[in-house]
Amino acid sequence: MRKLFAFTLLFSLALLAFSRQGEVVPGAATPQAPQQYFIYLPVMGNTLAEPKVTQIISGSVWLNGGICCVGGTVGSTATIVAVFEATSPFTTVTGLRLITHSSNPQGQCVAEANLGEWQPYHSSQVFTTTIASGWTSFAVHVQFRDALGNPSPVVCDEIAVEGMPASETPTATLTPTTPTATATICPLPTQVWLAVEPVTSPTDLLTQTIIVRMDNGVAATITTESGTFNYWGEFGFGLPAPITITLLPNHEHHLEVSARVKRVEYAGCVYGDYTVGTTHDRHGQPLTIVQGAVTPSATPTPTATPCLACASATPSPTPTPTSTACLECASATPSPTPTPTCACLPTHTPGPGLALKGDVRWQGTGLAGVSIYRSYAAYAGVIVATTDATGHYQSEFAYIPGDEMVTVWAELPGSPYAFDPAVVYWRHYFGTEIKTIDFTVSLATPVPTRTPCQLGCPSVTPTPEATLTPTPSALPSTLR
Repeated sequence: MRKLFAFTLLFSLALLAFSRQGEVVPGAATPQAPQQYFIYLPVMGNTLAEPKVTQIISGSVWLNGGICCVGGTVGSTATIVAVFEATSPFTTVTGLRLITHSSNPQGQCVAEANLGEWQPYHSSQVFTTTIASGWTSFAVHVQFRDALGNPSPVVCDEIAVEGMPASETPTATLTPTTPTATATICPLPTQVWLAVEPVTSPTDLLTQTIIVRMDNGVAATITTESGTFNYWGEFGFGLPAPITITLLPNHEHHLEVSARVKRVEYAGCVYGDYTVGTTHDRHGQPLTIVQGAVTPSATPTPTATPCLACASATPSPTPTPTSTACLECASATPSPTPTPTCACLPTHTPGPGLALKGDVRWQGTGLAGVSIYRSYAAYAGVIVATTDATGHYQSEFAYIPGDEMVTVWAELPGSPYAFDPAVVYWRHYFGTEIKTIDFTVSLATPVPTRTPCQLGCPSVTPTPEATLTPTPSALPSTLR
């Protein structure tokens, strides 16, 4: 009984002392708030675990609003404004590091190891470069990271820089209106190219759709004898403006095409906001449409041959095919030789850009159906031409406003062929370039030997190996 009483007394004293904890005793120091302790129990799959990165940080860089070129006199300074944009799915973007180059190495962004030191993130930065003679380029490569340290891929942009002799640029236009004011230096833009697709003439139809191509277009007008026809809305070189016009019966129509360039204001500079016009198509031919039975007006006959040496070229005689081991039996009739066609490039200068032509040959014979790919810089390739029955190919003329890194290669899907050269890579400089690239074909993997007569031919004595007699190209050699 005594033990129970003692235990009850001690428990009551302890409870009283605990309940008075934190009271202020006169003359004593103010007590501190009791410490609080929390125990965190790990739970599998809870949201406190370190987040797993499932999406990369995205970013971009634009030079001078995405225009193709800047320019000025040789030795002067060009101002280039880079605009940075980056987002993170986790937190805010806090840093970037960059490097500049006179041109993109091999047309691609540099590796992370070549970038500079990390610096606080900012949305834009102004660069200057000394303008050299002719065409050069200026590139900015940048990488971003967020507050958690997640990096973005390296992104880059390049702008062409044109240097012109000092005598070609009037110095009076750069004189400030006020001697003490600081003049805004605006990069000199390159005038856009207005390209109209060839028209159909003569024609029996009373309407025709004219295709007008121009970068940054906002309106286009066609004026002819039958009236004025307008197109309102933005269009570009790759997404042209289709304008349908009406034609007068039994009449000759002379088309005048004009287009308005969109006004762009950037960093205190104004670009565009002007009109260009033409009366010729993109090949330099007059935009004239003859409708119905009308005698066209006298037009000087061009003296240049439409195709380079095609008209006067005489195809070489085709050797008679020899019988080969059962794949071509003795009674087989040789395949007819393809009719020579004239598919030459125009003799006029269409403007700055590039066209490709050449031949693909397997053991001296042209290989048909081969796709020719072309890509710019680090962009994906597109098919620009396919070889014909003679192995010859020729691409459409592609407009290029400045310098460009170009890659060309050949492919024949599903075949055991390898092409030499595998890839052709070079820098295209501003101007007109017609480049010839020939490919030779070899077997990439061994092909099983075919047993003579396994296709069930008549009893013909097979030769040990098939001999392929090359068929000469239908196009003259001066074109290749």
